[in-house]
Amino acid sequence: MEEKVFLTLPVALITGILSASVALVVVLINQYFLQRRSKIEFLREKLEEFYLVLIDIDELSSQRYSDFLESNKGADKIDWNASQNSIDLLYKKVHMYSFLYFRQVIPAYEYTFHYKTSLNEITYRFINLDSDRKPQFDEVCKRFANSHFALKGLTSLLAKNQDALAKGKKIKIPKDSQLD
Repeated sequence: MEEKVFLTLPVALITGILSASVALVVVLINQYFLQRRSKIEFLREKLEEFYLVLIDIDELSSQRYSDFLESNKGADKIDWNASQNSIDLLYKKVHMYSFLYFRQVIPAYEYTFHYKTSLNEITYRFINLDSDRKPQFDEVCKRFANSHFALKGLTSLLAKNQDALAKGKKIKIPKDSQLD
């Protein structure tokens, strides 16, 4: 009789350890999937916010272009600083989203920022210099277009790769000329 007790004790111990191990593995797997889903939902929310910021920039830039065309026709002087400050603030948000959450899009962000900076520089010169030293009107319009298409390229990149970005996967960034 003592032999049966000694034999059932190790079997019961092994069964208990095995059951606890299986339960632990199930809890760990469940935790992994819950964290993964939570991260995907968080990144998807940030991606939507990022996208909305890009839309806001596009709307402000379009309004700014319309104001530029009107001011060139002799309309009242436009307060460029107010619109520029708004656009600059939004670009800071784009920078934040790019560098904190979606590092894969940094090259596209830098490309877009380059055109924004180029546009700012030529617009400033056009508004503030004497007529004989102003850049050509067509050149300013071309920079507005370049900036617009670079921004659209970044927006399109986010939209086309939203699932991969939300899952933290790598994406293929097109060459600069394909972002336009």
